[in-house]
Amino acid sequence: MAVTFGTNGGNAAGLWSTYILRKFIPALRDNLVLAQYAEKASLPKGEGALIARWNTMANLTVDTTVLEEGSATDNEVTEVAITAIEATVAAYGEWMKISDLAEESVTRSALDAYADTFAFAGAKVLDKLVYNAAVGTTSYLKSGDTSQDATAMTSIETLTAQDAVVAGELLRANNARGFENLGNKYYLGIAAEQELHLVTDVTTGRLSWSNIFQHTSPGLDKIVNKTNGDVVGAIGRVVVGICDAVDTVVVESTTTVTGYRGIALGRHGVGWLGFGTKQTSPKIIMKRPGPSDTSNPLNQYMTMGYKFKGVSKLLSAARVFTVYSAI
Repeated sequence: MAVTFGTNGGNAAGLWSTYILRKFIPALRDNLVLAQYAEKASLPKGEGALIARWNTMANLTVDTTVLEEGSATDNEVTEVAITAIEATVAAYGEWMKISDLAEESVTRSALDAYADTFAFAGAKVLDKLVYNAAVGTTSYLKSGDTSQDATAMTSIETLTAQDAVVAGELLRANNARGFENLGNKYYLGIAAEQELHLVTDVTTGRLSWSNIFQHTSPGLDKIVNKTNGDVVGAIGRVVVGICDAVDTVVVESTTTVTGYRGIALGRHGVGWLGFGTKQTSPKIIMKRPGPSDTSNPLNQYMTMGYKFKGVSKLLSAARVFTVYSAI
């Protein structure tokens, strides 16, 4: 990963920003939850603007016809649909004022705290960008339904284990692939409040989450160690995890319904810019006041913050589902 940093005046600023940046980037990566399941974009050169591009390819038709010797056309794929999706990159970040006295008294633990705070905030911004793109999908599952886009949302139920299983089956039916770090399973991001609904559900006549997870699911420990964020459990083809980016939404139908809007993902469903090149690498920028700084004439404070370039885009509505459930 490329490392870049920006400073303005004074060696202390350079030392601070360099030290914090080296702590900030690994911590930022470790705090990402939803973004770790998004496809990274490429950055074509010479476009005249910073444009992110994803090339999505349609799945090939399964052909079980026996190949015959002497035939030059058996099982030939005559056309492959590749769609180029582009989005313009924008800048994101936050900054704060710091007393000029801090330069004389800063400690290493304080610098670590700055890096940790910036990383936590930056990851939330990135996850929200991915989430906002993902919920643009036209595919949805209403809690309690067993098929895609089945009924208007005149009412919705709280989240159950069945919903996670159905979401996985719908993604499979749409030929979505799972994520390698999840054991080729899909990911369902839910709000922390939905976890309570999920794990406390008890319904007569069918297995509930609490029935299934009396003991740790086989292989779950390995999944937990390979992914960021809190994993609630794995059921069927789906790993369920807590995602702070998940929000509530008001759905206008024959009645007004407010519900959680979880997100179920397969590979190539949503994309983001990533950060791994000189163009996209996050920065820690610290600026000391100077004699020409009219907004701070007595040089009472410095400024420091993080900045990165980012963009996210829905790549395939068939590989992303919003999962609605009651509050």
